[in-house]
Parts: sequence; C-alpha cells; structure tokens
Amino acid sequence: MIKTFALTHASALQHIADCFGLDYLGIDCAETPDGQLLVFEVDSCMIIHNLDPIEAFPYKQDAMQKVFAAF
Repeated sequence: MIKTFALTHASALQHIADCFGLDYLGIDCAETPDGQLLVFEVDSCMIIHNLDPIEAFPYKQDAMQKVFAAF
C-alpha cells in the first residue's frame, strides 16, 4: 500500500518538495476515495514518536524504526 501510494502520487509529492526546497519536510496527507492526493499539512519539522498504541496504528512501526535507526 505505501509503495503504491508513493508511486501514484510521486509527481505531486516531488512538486511539494521542490516548492519548499528543504532537505526534508513532513507531509500529512491521504488519498481520497477517487484517488486524489489530499494534503492536510506540510511543515519543516516532524515529531516522530512511538507513544501511540500499536493496535491503533500498526502501520507506523516499520516506518518509525527506519527513522529511529537513521537518526
């Protein structure tokens, strides 16, 4: 799902990144039922934590561990 989402919206996500011109940024977004990218928030700071219950957000675990390892 994540790989499909990233590939589907790669052009729009790249455009957002190009507009900001930063090394990294946070994007809070989703896909609408008709397949459009819906952006809620774009910012220059991200807070990544593992305080949420795993049962509620099981998809976050792999991504958070990659960020924690890179940091």
